[in-house]
Amino acid sequence: MGLPFAPRGRGPSYDCWGLIWAVLREVGHDLPSLLDDGVATGKQKARLDQWKPIPPGDPKLFDIAAFCYTKDTLHLGLVCGPGVFLHTAGGEGSGVDNFLQQPWRSCLKGFYRFQAARAGL
Repeated sequence: MGLPFAPRGRGPSYDCWGLIWAVLREVGHDLPSLLDDGVATGKQKARLDQWKPIPPGDPKLFDIAAFCYTKDTLHLGLVCGPGVFLHTAGGEGSGVDNFLQQPWRSCLKGFYRFQAARAGL
């Protein structure tokens, strides 16, 4: 992929949420950009509440994979095929990795699905 990383990036460089946000916007889903220091407005909160946890063995295209990144932060990626996710991180830029293999498997926290997205995808 090779898209560059930037903290709080929403294009042409991206952070992990920014990359998810950009891809899902391309397929027609209006998600909050979360550029307001992580404080979601009422409208944004309603959209975020549409993300539901799903069983570990059932990730589908466009689900979000959540990983421990540091003790206090999560890293997010977008499921883009069986066992693989698209993500971006500082120093690496964007790319595809296997969440079933290390180091990702040991820090996988769970999967989330945008409920409104399922009907249209």
